[in-house]
Amino acid sequence: MLVEFPEYFHELAFDIGKARSHISRKVYKKGTKKYRGKREEQISTLGVLGELIMRHVFYIEKVSNAFNPIIDLDPIVDWDCMTDKGRYDIKTVRQNDKYLNINKEAHENPVKTRHITHYLFVILKSRTTAQIKSFTIDEVWDWEIYKSTFSKVYRNKI
Repeated sequence: MLVEFPEYFHELAFDIGKARSHISRKVYKKGTKKYRGKREEQISTLGVLGELIMRHVFYIEKVSNAFNPIIDLDPIVDWDCMTDKGRYDIKTVRQNDKYLNINKEAHENPVKTRHITHYLFVILKSRTTAQIKSFTIDEVWDWEIYKSTFSKVYRNKI
């Protein structure tokens, strides 16, 4: 499904992503496996943008849903949104990326995956359009395992 969203979501995502990074700094700190270095704010901002887009889409499409907070006092290890069809972990994909990626360690962690039934990908196509794709947890087991820059991932060509 191709969707449109307001361009100002980018600025809003940047502001919220910066706050989310600040709140998460004790979890994603240097010396831990979760450390993202200088990319932390960029990764948080990208994730927030996808969550804002899905909130917008569900509002426009009148999809009955619930969302966990975009930011909280601590990082939330749970679903990002829930509908009558499942509990979703939202993943945002940069424009021109060629693969959908799921962190291997996170996907294989039953504490995380017991909370979700699907991954919902928001694939950016322009500053105001995105493609939405959904995959079940079970479908991801069949994806290629690939060693990315920082960790192993399950990946699937877009």
